[in-house]
Parts: sequence; C-alpha cells; structure tokens
Amino acid sequence: RLLSNFETSTGKLLHIILSGQPERHAKLQLSELRQLKQRIGLRCVLRPMTPEQVEQYIASHLRVCGARRPVFTPAAIRRIAEYSSGIPRVVNMVCDHCLLVGYAEQIREIDGDIVKRAVEYLEQGQLEARRRPVSAAAARFGIARYSRQALVLFAGAVAAAAAATGLWLAPA
Repeated sequence: RLLSNFETSTGKLLHIILSGQPERHAKLQLSELRQLKQRIGLRCVLRPMTPEQVEQYIASHLRVCGARRPVFTPAAIRRIAEYSSGIPRVVNMVCDHCLLVGYAEQIREIDGDIVKRAVEYLEQGQLEARRRPVSAAAARFGIARYSRQALVLFAGAVAAAAAATGLWLAPA
C-alpha cells in the first residue's frame, strides 16, 4: 500500500503490475485484500485455449523453433488439449516431456501413445521405458544396463551444469 502512494502533482511515480494464475483472482476476493483490490486499475483475464487454439499454439511454437514438418499427430494434439484444459503452461510442459521421450527413443513423430506416457510420467513421476534391443556398441561400452532416457537426462544435466558453470565463470 505504501508503494502505491508514491506520486507527484502530475501523476503516480510507481506503477505496480500483478500477474498470476487464476488462483490470484480468488485470492484478491479475500476481505483482507480489499484495499489492494481497490487499487487495481486495469484487469485482463486470459481464458484457456480451445482445442483448435492449442493446435495453433503448438504449430506456432514448432515453426518458430525451425520445425519443417508437423511433429505431433492430430491424436497427440487432441490428448494434449484434453489433458492441459487449454492452459499454455501445461501444454508447454506436456509437449516438452513428449519431445524428450521422442528424442530418447529416436521417434520423429509424437503420437497419442507418447502423449499418454508423458502425461502418466507427469502424474506419477515414472516413465515406463520401452524395451529395445541392445546395440553391439552399447554392449561394448557397458551402457546397455542404463535406459536411453536415463542417459539423455544425465547428458542434459551435464550440459546444464556446464552452461551454468560457464555463466558463473564468465568475466563481468
């Protein structure tokens, strides 16, 4: 409240922007926060996306990142739209997990089955690995006992650590 009172004779010195999830709106309805609610000058609510908008949202993100062909099948997009209820944050999370599974299993097209497995992982924390024949190279290097997902996750963690270390050690 104190910050919102900073002003001159010509106008406010400080504009505060509140941004949040739908739960923020419910929180602002509490009687203890009525003075804060009274000071909000502009409100904008983003509604969940329709299934068609989810499809366009995914296609747009893929196009921006350089995809030259559709990556998700129509069945996969339907499952993503259904699970996410049109919430962009959830769409992003499901798509991210689907792409990780697809990469780990060297699958170029994400179908409804992969979305189902990614959603199960999000809900339960476990991804059931598909059994694949062990290549001679994998057996020779002793990595046959590790799942491809574990190796990809480990490689991602190493890359993230290397990037973070590079950022911390970079001269200012």
